[in-house]
Amino acid sequence: MTYVLEESIQSLGELYYLKSDNRAGLSKITVYVKKEIRAKDMQQLWDKLRRKVNDVQNKLPQGAVPSKVNDDFGDVLGVFYSLSSETRSYRELEDCAKDIKNELLNVKDVARIELFGVQTRTIDISIKPNLMTSCGVTINDIATAFDRQNRIVDAGAMETDKNRIRVQSTGSFNSTEEIENLTVSNSKGEYFRLGEIAEITESYSHPATNIMKTGNVPAVGIAISTVSDGNVVEMAKLISERMEELRSSLPEGFKIDILYDQGHESDVANDGFVMNLIVSVITVVAVLLFFIGLKNGFLIGSGLIFSILGTLIYMQATGIALQRMSLAAIIIAMGMLVDNAIVVYDATLVNMQRGMRKRIAIINAATSTAMPLLEDILLCLTH
Repeated sequence: MTYVLEESIQSLGELYYLKSDNRAGLSKITVYVKKEIRAKDMQQLWDKLRRKVNDVQNKLPQGAVPSKVNDDFGDVLGVFYSLSSETRSYRELEDCAKDIKNELLNVKDVARIELFGVQTRTIDISIKPNLMTSCGVTINDIATAFDRQNRIVDAGAMETDKNRIRVQSTGSFNSTEEIENLTVSNSKGEYFRLGEIAEITESYSHPATNIMKTGNVPAVGIAISTVSDGNVVEMAKLISERMEELRSSLPEGFKIDILYDQGHESDVANDGFVMNLIVSVITVVAVLLFFIGLKNGFLIGSGLIFSILGTLIYMQATGIALQRMSLAAIIIAMGMLVDNAIVVYDATLVNMQRGMRKRIAIINAATSTAMPLLEDILLCLTH
């Protein structure tokens, strides 16, 4: 089965290599794409991959479930809440969490919401052996009754003068009472209610595939991710405000707790990073003034300040967020600007000592060091 999928995926031109992990009942294929593929082209690439996988589904062995392409594993779930209750069942927790999810999806910049710790619901049929024996009913008879109930058949139609109305029978159950009233027949043609020979109860899958508790209390997790161009700090604040409104309208017995708020963490980290940036600029300017004199230090320091100010204005105009990566880039650029300014300043002094006029000395210093300084910058960026 894995070979069929691998052969189809390998026809992708953007493919770098594949990595397969085969276990009993599971085949996982990790797809690595070429490094030159841009982020804006990734969604189109995943769509092509999904088509490649779907094209070979009919070649998979009988009994294999449809293959699934997971392309959202990179989403960052930045805000995490828990809905817990000591008195409510997992089904009630799940229903309440879904209602909260529907409310939060309307909040600005929310991309996706996932629920964790949701239990798989089951209908347990506990058969009474003594009653089965006395009634002459077997396990196969019960399985046949369910098969007949779930089978999709043509239920006919109703003819009118102008229309033909199709009648559809689904055979689905809406409650355990309907399952209890399911008719089961034995080999002698005798009919019984399933509730007469078995006990039907609603439960959950055992053992649980995943379970979540908050303070040893059963809970369901609500994880929220931000859109790619959204502001996680602003989204987290809006989510917090909406959660406060929902808390007041929750049924008795439910409790909402915040487990992780990336917006708050990012806000605190950015504030500290901005303060470090300000202190760094002040320190650099102070060192320049001390070592190369007031006039020259003020000249180089003002150039540094105006460069950073211009960068911030450009970021604001183009919508580039102020976050750790952009702040780190500003600090790196600040070091390069100071270093380059000192190199040009020294070259200017040397030219003036050689007898050049001030204007010519400055122009010559800038043009003669432009390419070497550019190479240094490129070398720094590549490493």
